[in-house]
Amino acid sequence: MWISKRKGDLAWFEPISVGGELTLDVASGRREGEAPPAAKVGRGANFECLSCGGAVPEDWLIAEGKAGRISDRLVCVITEREGRRIYRAPSEGEANAARVGYPDVFPEVPLPDIPRWFSGPRFGFTSQRDLYTPRQLTVLCAFADSISSVYDRVQADGGSREWAAAITTLLGLGLGKLAQANSRQVRWNTAVAGSPKAEPAFGQNDVPMLWDYVETNPFGSSVGSFQGIITDQARALRYVVRGEGRAFRRDAREAASERATLIATDPPYFDAIGYADLSDYFYVWHRQALRDVHPDLYMTVAAPKKGELTAVPAHHGNSPSAAKSYFITGFTETFNALKSAQDPSLPILVVYASKEQKAGSGEETRWASILTAMIDADLEITGTWPIHGATVARLIGNQANSIASYIVMVCRPRSEAAGTVSLADFNRVLRRELAPAVRDLQAASILPIDLAQAAMGPGMQIYSRYRAVLDQSGGRVPVEQALRMIDAARAEVLDEQEGELDPESRFAVRWWATHGWNAASFDSADKTARPIGIGVDDVVRAQVASSQANKVSLLGRQGLDPEWSPSTDGRPTAWEAVHHLAHRLIDGGGEIEAARLMGELGPLREPTMTLTYRLHDLAARSNRIADQERYNALINSWSELVKLSGPGTATTTGRLF
Repeated sequence: MWISKRKGDLAWFEPISVGGELTLDVASGRREGEAPPAAKVGRGANFECLSCGGAVPEDWLIAEGKAGRISDRLVCVITEREGRRIYRAPSEGEANAARVGYPDVFPEVPLPDIPRWFSGPRFGFTSQRDLYTPRQLTVLCAFADSISSVYDRVQADGGSREWAAAITTLLGLGLGKLAQANSRQVRWNTAVAGSPKAEPAFGQNDVPMLWDYVETNPFGSSVGSFQGIITDQARALRYVVRGEGRAFRRDAREAASERATLIATDPPYFDAIGYADLSDYFYVWHRQALRDVHPDLYMTVAAPKKGELTAVPAHHGNSPSAAKSYFITGFTETFNALKSAQDPSLPILVVYASKEQKAGSGEETRWASILTAMIDADLEITGTWPIHGATVARLIGNQANSIASYIVMVCRPRSEAAGTVSLADFNRVLRRELAPAVRDLQAASILPIDLAQAAMGPGMQIYSRYRAVLDQSGGRVPVEQALRMIDAARAEVLDEQEGELDPESRFAVRWWATHGWNAASFDSADKTARPIGIGVDDVVRAQVASSQANKVSLLGRQGLDPEWSPSTDGRPTAWEAVHHLAHRLIDGGGEIEAARLMGELGPLREPTMTLTYRLHDLAARSNRIADQERYNALINSWSELVKLSGPGTATTTGRLF
């Protein structure tokens, strides 16, 4: 029910029911107050009726939607006067203006029946047309017609065909961006700092059913403005590299090159994104504006779907096993084709990345499938390069706990002389070689949440150097089993690193793994401390834990001394350093204050970084999301803190290759 949560300028909807007629009044310009509770109830599309309070279940909404009885209502108009937002109920004329009809000419392109990405069809919104209000579609069609005429107008004014094609193409791409910000997919975000704002479609890779949305102004100066979109495009052109590039539309399984070349590819991530299905959102608009300019690219009414190398079960009779088999077979053919086009003196670079925050059977299947195709194509992974992602937003700023690294696998054809190895020998080599690789990744400040994914690379380097890894029965160990062994070896490396910490920090890690931040009995603490060779009093004196009323709890989440310094602490520990750094970085002072402390750590710096990775791993296992985010944020800023703190040490400059 919120329209604006900006301090001093609150606005919300007030539902008013009179004689069975429901209206939504707009309360605006409030300095205090609270919006009524949302009508949403629980998971799914379940609501409470604003008039009578009765249940509005999802099944009823689905039936009403399929019967064509769900429609739009304009509920608020937002204007700006002298730099101030005004939120008000629409006038009768504005409400009538929203009730125009759909234009007659628009291609009939159905939305796929894949609820994972497209929830609208369940509620009767079954086509691309249904993603727009009638007046949005009318405006976009008018833009498309005007853009399509530019090609001939530029030539009539004396411009070359190439110049006309370039200008029209850029305008056509701008039309796609205009559609992204002018549809029923545009959210009204009240959670941002300052004034709320419109968020264009595709905040995620899906087209969900939105029950409330915002219409932007394509002729304005804010989100959804065509003028703003074209201005941004013009700015981007400054960064275009001079030279000539060529693009070919070709099946990757039949890839070929007239000359030996370097192959670098970022293949589809199994079933994570339905590229072709989602592409229709933009394709229909590009086609309307550009089919006369690029007739070879827009021969079909919708984006071609056949042959896409993804593992989407809906494209394979809703069979996950058939989709997986298709993906592996297709990419085995692709990698074999790429090998024949590749310059033998150069490697093949394959970029892969997870979008998931936590590992699981789904992630294992996705990674195993692409790796199986590479192995079946007789490729050997000779190196892996974790590359930090392009996101600008810092994790401490948005508290996002998402993957931020891509893994570049460097591949070459496996030597014909490559032999086989037993499972036991593979396991021994894995444990010997993975430990230094993990240390290199940590030294390069790979985010803890990315470490499990990044460690797959050096593990698969070992697996792929052999023609096969054989189990006791002589059968080939599949990639899925190898990945589980690699992850187990990575966990062992982190366990071993724990043994290098000071005794008080080792106590804290073991206590935290069992009790978290909760207090437990002194007797339990004593049993945890004694095997390490210390007592509870030692832990308390080191300011790692507190002991009161026969209860022991860890220090670190709150109540930290803002003036703490290892130089004035008679017993500084890695545990203290981790939590003081995180506290200053996230809760007080930011990077500058955290960097000051980083500069004082000296020999404590390396165990502090090691402990941060260890704690993140434990937080991930026990689903302690808030703690996981804090440790991830600390490593995310580690390199910057070292730089700000002055000359770094060898532990901060590890090389990945």
